[in-house]
Amino acid sequence: MTYAILSKLYDKYKHRRTRSRLKKLRGLLSHDMKSHHRDMVSQCVLLPNILTRLSPPPLKIAALGTCIAEAFVTRNDAEHIEIHHYLMSSAPHAEVPAAPFSDYDAVLVHLTLRTIIGHAQGGDVGDVFRGGHDAAQTMAILDRASALTRDLIGRIRLMVPPGIPVFVLSFLEPPATTNGVLLSRRRDSLYWIVRSLNDSVAEEAENHANTHYTEINDLRYYFGDVDIYDGYINNFTHGAAFGLNESVFYRSILARIAQGMEVIRQRDPIKLIISDLDNTLWRWVLAEEDHIEAFNHIEGWPAAYVEALVECKRRGILLAISSKNDEAFIHENFAKVWAGSIRIDDFCSVKINWGPKSESIREILQETNILPQNVLFIDDNPLEIAEVTRVFPEMRTLTGNQETWKMSLLYSPETQVKFISSESANRTELIQGKIKRDQLSQSMDRESYLRSLLLEAEFRVINRTDDSDFARSLELINKTNQFNTTGRRWADGEIGAFFQSGGFLLCVRARDCFADHGIIAVALCVGSEIVQVVMSCRVFGLGLETALLHDGMRRLGKGTIRAPLIRTGKNHACAAFFSSHGFAGSDDGTLWTGDQAPQWPAWIRRAP
Repeated sequence: MTYAILSKLYDKYKHRRTRSRLKKLRGLLSHDMKSHHRDMVSQCVLLPNILTRLSPPPLKIAALGTCIAEAFVTRNDAEHIEIHHYLMSSAPHAEVPAAPFSDYDAVLVHLTLRTIIGHAQGGDVGDVFRGGHDAAQTMAILDRASALTRDLIGRIRLMVPPGIPVFVLSFLEPPATTNGVLLSRRRDSLYWIVRSLNDSVAEEAENHANTHYTEINDLRYYFGDVDIYDGYINNFTHGAAFGLNESVFYRSILARIAQGMEVIRQRDPIKLIISDLDNTLWRWVLAEEDHIEAFNHIEGWPAAYVEALVECKRRGILLAISSKNDEAFIHENFAKVWAGSIRIDDFCSVKINWGPKSESIREILQETNILPQNVLFIDDNPLEIAEVTRVFPEMRTLTGNQETWKMSLLYSPETQVKFISSESANRTELIQGKIKRDQLSQSMDRESYLRSLLLEAEFRVINRTDDSDFARSLELINKTNQFNTTGRRWADGEIGAFFQSGGFLLCVRARDCFADHGIIAVALCVGSEIVQVVMSCRVFGLGLETALLHDGMRRLGKGTIRAPLIRTGKNHACAAFFSSHGFAGSDDGTLWTGDQAPQWPAWIRRAP
């Protein structure tokens, strides 16, 4: 007997004893259902947590909208999430509530579909979609609906402080067959309007800093559309959730927002994925096959795994290979297996030999300058996993059922990014350039080596959050661990306040004979203080840090310059940064002062 049936019986029977028994049964079943729903959310492949090591921080959310937004309050059972509802209509010129948004970590926005569609059809708030008589009229409805959503999002964003993320939920899309089976995707259907309206919401979110379109239709389908979407019994424009899995749906949305906050905060990101080959990148042991037939080796989970690896590379995560194999054999047959779907050049470092994998991985870490805690090692053999984690206990791993790897890589917050910069997309090529530089350095003396690189540095001052280079600069600040003088992470709002106080970011673009590296270093400066310095690991030791300090001190003017240095346990690479450039340190080494800029490195050309 389900909870819903018990509730109906409770309402039906007036006898006190019967109602009392039913109430007890309903309460017991409700407790069991809540526990079951929590398990469903925690096991959802769209919300993986297998790579998560840090406990979730408290999250306080303001929910804007009507009754559906209010349901997030009543359905929430996550101990670390506190959510408050503020009533807001989606009608034209609806007033944004005067909520204390600065007290919240995030704002959730649910726009009411029926209100928007009603006004787009002619100014009323009718629930029924009347549609247009032709494609042009339907397009006019879409245009008016899109304009209304853009206006609502823009006014909400004006009321919410810039440092507070705003998550705008997608509309629930009706079935594609609302016009009938044979007319299912015509441009006069409600399905096409709502789907296009979601695209419009996503585009508008991109126009506002710290504003994120949040898809929820995939969660709805995953948990069972018939047990969530009320469009099968209600009018399609109602666009609400109702059914056995309604609570699961709301909780999964809150879990997605919590993971979205983790993507924004980048507390524990994966920066490098190291993969085995046999039974990992393809089926079976390739060298033992009499005849290599690509389809047999990659069909199913290998293709899914590579699909995820390619997407991770696009996001800026480096790929590498560590395999016990014959190197010549693998190089000869890799392309035969994958036929260009993934190339061996997609991996920034390839270690194929018969030695311990921990030794190969140690070499990969040295080449990439990435800490073990930011690395994921994937291997089908638990013994290899054990050997590597014995040497690198902080390294994350995946093994076991290969069919689960794809979703873990695609949807874990640790493998996601807020945006993809040009530097992120080209990171593999940049690291490959670094490896070539390192190899070149072993064949000549240091001075000749540095001059042979033809290094060029370009400096820019950023003092606005809408600067074209701001997003990449903030990404570098918030993702850098090793050369980071304080380890501080900054929210958009904090940087905005820093700019208002007169502060600025001094960013450096670098290029050499191997690659254009993009923005590789940032110094945060205000008054007579260098607040923080960060630098990408791929350009350590080339003198660019000296050039940055030289330029920064010249811009700050004459007099004593102060600079904090906070040891984080990860930033050993910059421990001697200030002392090696003539700064004097406090007794505890946390504050350094200097009054003379270091000499400009002669082998670096300053770009005009």
